[in-house]
Amino acid sequence: MSISTDRSPLDELKYQFRSGNIITQLIMINVGVFIVDYFLWLFVSFFFSNPELYKQIVNYFFVPSSITNLILQPWSLLTYMFFHADWMHILFNMIFLYVFGRILHDFLSNRKILPVYILGGLCGAFLYVLAFNIFPRFAVNVDKAVLLGASAGVMSVVWATATLRPNYEVRFFFLPPIKIMYIAIAYLILDFVMIPRDGNAGGHFAHLGGALFGFLYIKQLQNGKDWSVGFNKVVDKVVSLFRSPKKGPRKVYSNTDKARSSSSTEHFGSSEKQARVDAILDKIKDSGYDSLSKEEKAFLFKVSKEE
Repeated sequence: MSISTDRSPLDELKYQFRSGNIITQLIMINVGVFIVDYFLWLFVSFFFSNPELYKQIVNYFFVPSSITNLILQPWSLLTYMFFHADWMHILFNMIFLYVFGRILHDFLSNRKILPVYILGGLCGAFLYVLAFNIFPRFAVNVDKAVLLGASAGVMSVVWATATLRPNYEVRFFFLPPIKIMYIAIAYLILDFVMIPRDGNAGGHFAHLGGALFGFLYIKQLQNGKDWSVGFNKVVDKVVSLFRSPKKGPRKVYSNTDKARSSSSTEHFGSSEKQARVDAILDKIKDSGYDSLSKEEKAFLFKVSKEE
């Protein structure tokens, strides 16, 4: 069923964001941040003569390897995983997030996938900071090295998917089908090999941290321990701080079940009706049609008959 409305491009983006699963939402956020970051670079480059100003601004959103600097900007542990160095960086990250995230979403709910990305990204940042402060090889760069990119969170999704369904096969372009566990192992080996060979050792450490979390998360989930529970409680509390208080339920003065379930749609304006339809469709996507109440099913049926 589709509900046709005249939406502005911004409203359409909001609708696609609300109606999409968590993988779609993460991709949209990453692309949105990349676009904003690009326009920030254009603005600073055009209006200011100091070429270092842009770097000074965005560095506040990247994870510094210096523990002292990290203490001064702890928010960067979250923000860094939505920034990218260039379009190739974000392109490959989003391709892998889409391919593996789509598979993972077939088996896990949104509330179990978001922690894989976020906590995997945090684990990657932790290993990156730890490595740069423990190994003498990187000590010379501690005060200036920074970490950015979704790679740790993406690697967490990749390894969670490969651990959950190791024999699942995917096809890239014109290549023959290949099991996702082989892809995950290949990238893990590549990260180990490349740590001493290129200038992105911090990124490779972050990948390993993300992969480790994704693997352990699924193993614990298979053993009956859900690491997403505590994470979701924190997220729910944070989200509740920004939500406006909900009005109490509307009283319906009727003594019959038929009257209670009728819920005529003419009581709603077009925008309010669409918002309610979106909410019901989201509920179906997350929990299935059977999770709807009689009133919600009746409302959805009436709207479909109007179109």
